[in-house]
Amino acid sequence: MPAPTNPLYDLLTQLDRLEDLREDLQELALRGGVGDDEELDEEGKILDEEAILTEMTALGVKTLGEVEERIAQLNARLDHLEEGGEGA
Repeated sequence: MPAPTNPLYDLLTQLDRLEDLREDLQELALRGGVGDDEELDEEGKILDEEAILTEMTALGVKTLGEVEERIAQLNARLDHLEEGGEGA
């Protein structure tokens, strides 16, 4: 039997993943993509294009615009939860 989930925790976790993905996509856009050499972002993480594409697939997004739209939707749900609303 699966463990019960906390909607707020799940929402914050997904928001965190999307915000990290947005940062990686913005960094790639600024650099014009990933070259043959391993490149680091401003936090010293290696930008791995394949890992970024895998994360995008896992989150069901295809573009930076979709990432930003999903972040906005989740932030609205978070605001609703924090105001005492039901259902994430």
